[in-house]
Amino acid sequence: MSLSRFLVECGLSKDAPTWEDRQQRERAIIQLIRTGNNLNQIAKQLNAQRGTIDYANLEQTIKTLRAVLQQIDRLCHQQ
Repeated sequence: MSLSRFLVECGLSKDAPTWEDRQQRERAIIQLIRTGNNLNQIAKQLNAQRGTIDYANLEQTIKTLRAVLQQIDRLCHQQ
């Protein structure tokens, strides 16, 4: 959520998101971006067919992605 959108929500809603809510959303989005980058690196390695797959890294990335998506889902349903 951009700062301008945050301010609009605050002005129009009785249940406006708090500053802490906005910070949590931003952290969740950053985690999601990082996880996406990891998945892209894994896909690039698979497409290039070089080296072996680090299944521990893949499994950890998937676990992180699930946790981030659950966090985003909780944040979205708080409003």
